[in-house]
Amino acid sequence: MTPTGGEATVDAPDVSSVNADVSVNFQSHDRIPEHVVESLIRLVWKTREIARDNLFGWSQGFTFSSAEPTALIQLHGGPCAVIAPVQAYLLKNAIYTSPNSNADPRWREKNGNEVLQATFLELFSLLDVSHFTLVLPFGNPAKRNADAMVHDAPENPDSFERDFHLNLRIQKFSSLNQLQKFLTDHPTLFSSSFGILRFLYSLILSKTIQKIEDDLEDPSEPLIDAAHGHGNQPLTNLIITGRAVNNVWDDVKEFGGLRLQGIHFRPAVGYLSLLENMRYVEVGFYLKCPQYPIWLLGSETHLSIIFALIPSLVTSEAEEAAAIRVFKQYDEHGSGFIDTGKLKDVLTQLDLFREDDYVKSLQDKLDKDNLGLILRSDFLSEFFPHTNKFNNSKPFSVYHYNGLLRNGDTPVKYHHGRATILEVDVDLQIIDIPEDCGNGIDSDSAIVRCLRTKYPRVQIVWDDNKIPSIN
Repeated sequence: MTPTGGEATVDAPDVSSVNADVSVNFQSHDRIPEHVVESLIRLVWKTREIARDNLFGWSQGFTFSSAEPTALIQLHGGPCAVIAPVQAYLLKNAIYTSPNSNADPRWREKNGNEVLQATFLELFSLLDVSHFTLVLPFGNPAKRNADAMVHDAPENPDSFERDFHLNLRIQKFSSLNQLQKFLTDHPTLFSSSFGILRFLYSLILSKTIQKIEDDLEDPSEPLIDAAHGHGNQPLTNLIITGRAVNNVWDDVKEFGGLRLQGIHFRPAVGYLSLLENMRYVEVGFYLKCPQYPIWLLGSETHLSIIFALIPSLVTSEAEEAAAIRVFKQYDEHGSGFIDTGKLKDVLTQLDLFREDDYVKSLQDKLDKDNLGLILRSDFLSEFFPHTNKFNNSKPFSVYHYNGLLRNGDTPVKYHHGRATILEVDVDLQIIDIPEDCGNGIDSDSAIVRCLRTKYPRVQIVWDDNKIPSIN
């Protein structure tokens, strides 16, 4: 199972300025039954004996940077598997109103909490359920927000885990509209202590523990690594797509009689992995080509984000995504090919030219060895040869986000750069570099190596020639 977090603990900043929804006392709501708590802990942590440091790493709420109103911060190692996907959707909602809309030039100035509430609602809607459950704070939600969250250890280590899990309380909702109203009335519900973990538990209980276990290849493997406290890939996939599948390839693959589930549609935000650059994993088309130009970047130990303000960077791939879906309908075993006799059916469903003479000519072209098979890659190359060629090698703005706070007083900020996607016949050194960017071309950083799993000839010039960290 591929880890998506596991960062070293860092010093936390002063978060005493974070507002809490202190007007509501949640003690009157239902406790979660003990057997449900046990099942929840087993699914998320595997054991009731949770390492104290690991649980404490997940004790923060959703908190914004003092320097970027729309940038969430990560106080300790561990919860990037939740924070980064939520941040990706938050950016989508701050920047775009639809896949074809232009970027809002004021996206960095928006009210982060307001956008975050819309983001929460969208992530619950991805679960494809009709009833929802929220895990609420116990008593005064502000109690640990300005106090214990900035400490490096719990005030009472012996009761830390016990008190949290024994005091879990829930409220249920029978519609998305009811959920929306409650979140609107309590805008900082997940900003107080343990807000990130309570949000994760809310997603799980809304989808149900059983359905999460059905998604997993091995339900005995927890969503959070028991040894190191980082989130595993199914956890990140749950937030991105609504399903806690283990893999990041497209659809289903069969190995030795096992059907291993992957991603089944183009989500709003994507995912690229440094481990694919190392040939350890395979990220499929759906995650590489999301609806918006926003990608999670997975290193060996952390999740960060890279995003652009040009929707055409991915909207040009929508037709190819449709072609892939249709092709797979006729690829009965998910083997990456179809019988030549099914080519006309594929063309018909895609509303492409399908006269008999043309179909016969295309069959001969795509099946040169007369095997009676047409590979999906050959089919896509025939009809979509220029999908990954963008903007005629002209530079465009990209931003990198890393929410993990470092030692010192440097706040979390978006890091700006100018990216160039080169066509095959363009020399790597012949690009138009803006004069104010210096001459430091980033052509081999971890960020660029992630991006090259999608854009093989991409380069970035970062502001001040400072390459941001992916870890």
